[in-house]
Amino acid sequence: MSYFHWQSAKPQMARDYMIAAEHPLAVQGGLSVLAAGGNAMDAAVATAAISWVVMPDMCGPGGDVFIIGHQAGKPWALNGSGEAPANAKASVFTRLGLRQMPLDGLLSVAVPGAVAGLLEAHARFGSLPLAKLLEKAVFYADRGFPVSYRLSNSIMNQRAKLEKFPEAAALFLPGGRPLRPGEILRQPDLAVTLKTMAQEGIEPFYRGEIARKLLELSQREGGLFSGEELAAHESEFYEPLSISYRGYTVHQNRPPSQGMIMLEALNILENFPLSSLGFDDPDRVHLIAEALKIAFHDRNKWAGDPRLVDFPLDRLLSADYAQSRAKDINPNQACCYNGPSAKGDTTSFVIVDAEGRGISFIHSNSIPFGSGVIIPSTGILLNNRAGRGFTLQEGHPNCIAPGKRTMHTLNTYIVTKEDKLWLLGNTPGGDGQVQWNVQVLSSLIDHNYNPQQAAGAPRCQVFPGTDPADQGKPPVLFLEEGFSEETGDWLASRGHKVCWTAQGGGAVQLIQVEEGLLLGGSDPRSEGLALGS
Repeated sequence: MSYFHWQSAKPQMARDYMIAAEHPLAVQGGLSVLAAGGNAMDAAVATAAISWVVMPDMCGPGGDVFIIGHQAGKPWALNGSGEAPANAKASVFTRLGLRQMPLDGLLSVAVPGAVAGLLEAHARFGSLPLAKLLEKAVFYADRGFPVSYRLSNSIMNQRAKLEKFPEAAALFLPGGRPLRPGEILRQPDLAVTLKTMAQEGIEPFYRGEIARKLLELSQREGGLFSGEELAAHESEFYEPLSISYRGYTVHQNRPPSQGMIMLEALNILENFPLSSLGFDDPDRVHLIAEALKIAFHDRNKWAGDPRLVDFPLDRLLSADYAQSRAKDINPNQACCYNGPSAKGDTTSFVIVDAEGRGISFIHSNSIPFGSGVIIPSTGILLNNRAGRGFTLQEGHPNCIAPGKRTMHTLNTYIVTKEDKLWLLGNTPGGDGQVQWNVQVLSSLIDHNYNPQQAAGAPRCQVFPGTDPADQGKPPVLFLEEGFSEETGDWLASRGHKVCWTAQGGGAVQLIQVEEGLLLGGSDPRSEGLALGS
């Protein structure tokens, strides 16, 4: 196996503004807003809404969103995740004979936070009217768009789940078969929902007609919503977490996001001279894997919804703690830290506008097509974040409870240097997100790669991660093809159970701000691209 094919990759370059996203139509829509004088938040609204339409397995108004922005020299962040329904107690599930949370159906659904998050961020930071920003999304939902190869494969892979739910089956399995690449997918109900959003804002989703339809569905199908949790839902604006890594400041989402894992792993890795090790050096891969395992273990042991669970976040992210944990790493032997992995279908993008404002944005239905449940006559596919994220273990910090937010795989980041925006980055991929973010950032800083090289370089992934369903499974180190066989053999001889995988999973999006230029990278594993002007 050769790992040199990506090393000659060159970034996209722009002078004024840029977007890197996972679907070409989303990139085009965001760029048209920037060209019309919109700012980064305006472009984010257009890009996100188009993504809802053309990547319905990945994201939508029934999902969640996390954002980190940079404006006027300061970072800001938003938690747009939803809470467990008002009647969601662990005892409800155990009385049904469940030992783990269900992964589809209404019992897996949390309050959708995406609409509130997007519109509240726009109200605070946007400049153009919603009707203008949602035009393209409404157009693609109403008129339709060609199904991509990626979406067609996702539909085929999730056929068994989609067949359980009539609304989803009618949309994605017309005539009983999966949509093929190039076929036109129309979503007229979603078009009407987006028009409602443009005209009436948040109200219908949480206290009006759409909320009423969700409650009727919940009551009819044995869901746990009361309506109170919808009316009470709000997004949370806050100052992001930050650490220093080799002179750069890395800003991440606060819990319930798992961004803390990325920061703790970077803190640990700062104690090792990664820049003196070659990219394919097994010592480098070993150190990254061990640091990630420690950070996953600490997150799984301590973290819960910070509104309801007290845990030592400041200590976990301190330099002193990182030094002590770095000493736990045996340079010649893989260790097991008894932590729990989560797969996920998510999408993300990054934007820099002509005034230097930045948005790093990630949103998701959780796993592909979320719960599989569509609110009738709305086109809104509901998430399965509660089912995928919570545990039923009483007393655990992440045990499901009414109004509680589950610990969340979604995270996104920006990096500043001397308080100036230097990098925006993110990737989908469940528990792979924080792991690939660590490796991409290390590639940029420790190895001086450009954004396209960093996005395309082979990556490793430790398992298990955070998914409660994977608690107690034996550890595995996945290596993408592109690392050398010698590296794999060395790692195996040190106790890692190495499994080789084809390149795939994740869709890294990057924009680097460097000496008046914007340098973009978009993951060759996905269908996306970086473009600017």
